[in-house]
Amino acid sequence: MEHQIETRESEPKFEKLTEYNLLKDKDTYQVQTGKNENQIIIKVSKVNELSDIFYQNIFTLEQFSKLDKSFRVYDEIKELYANLESFFKNGKVIINEIKNDSIALGIKIMSLTGEEKIVEILLNKKEAGQDSIVKQLCKKVNLLEIENKNLKEEINIIKNELNVIKNWKNENEENFKKLLKLKEEEIALKDIDSKILTKLEDLKFIEEEYKKNDQLNILNNKKFKPKLLYRATRDGDSTSVFHKKCNNINGTLMIVKTDKGFIFGGCTNEIWNEDKSYRKDDSAICFSLDLKTIYKSKKTDYSINCNNDNNYGFEIIFLVLEIIVYQKEE
Repeated sequence: MEHQIETRESEPKFEKLTEYNLLKDKDTYQVQTGKNENQIIIKVSKVNELSDIFYQNIFTLEQFSKLDKSFRVYDEIKELYANLESFFKNGKVIINEIKNDSIALGIKIMSLTGEEKIVEILLNKKEAGQDSIVKQLCKKVNLLEIENKNLKEEINIIKNELNVIKNWKNENEENFKKLLKLKEEEIALKDIDSKILTKLEDLKFIEEEYKKNDQLNILNNKKFKPKLLYRATRDGDSTSVFHKKCNNINGTLMIVKTDKGFIFGGCTNEIWNEDKSYRKDDSAICFSLDLKTIYKSKKTDYSINCNNDNNYGFEIIFLVLEIIVYQKEE
């Protein structure tokens, strides 16, 4: 039930008003309350809206007592006002209804039976005039200037922090590049069991050329990850051991390092065997890692020599530090 209370024509003075915010249909309303020795003022206006319209009423202790008998227990206006403030602070006040000429606040209180009920306070529509609009504009401009100043300070702080990060990045960028390169090499070379291939650029060169000549599709668009078949320094420098470990395997890669430190090799899609004959491979190549150069066979009928005699293909063993042979892992 609504209780309308008449507002006095000449508005008395009140102590500094206390402000609260209430929501109604996604809109925010500012509520201001204040008191003097005999009265309480309640004023409501819409936030962020330039308007000379607001809602207000001034209440005496007797007028509050007429709203609900629960307010009759207070003998002084300051006691009632303290209780009213607690309602606002604890979220016990809502905007119940908004009309063309009034706005109703609802105070949630406990009845004598222990049930919650709402006591409605009606505030009448007022017009503050153009001066009020100007004051609101001035207040909003002041707030915007403060916000703008704070924003500039925050931007300057962020700029300074970014400069510190940028300077630190520039100072350490070269170290990062070196670390990343070392890590990349470590990852790429960890599965290549070789004392010859220790540079990532050599591995990438071989991988690229090996894929170009992978006519048997051994790599099958997979990452180059060869399987070690034979190593002279581990398995012995004889052609018989070489053939034992490498015969009848498609797609092999051989890498050689001489005692002078030169590195070269070759790859073939033909299989090795011991039939003491040359084998044809149009895709077979030799390469020099030192010169980063590819050499293709001019006479493809003589691409590889499968002779098991030490007087032939493996005389070179006595000039090398290491020979390794790989097969692509399936």
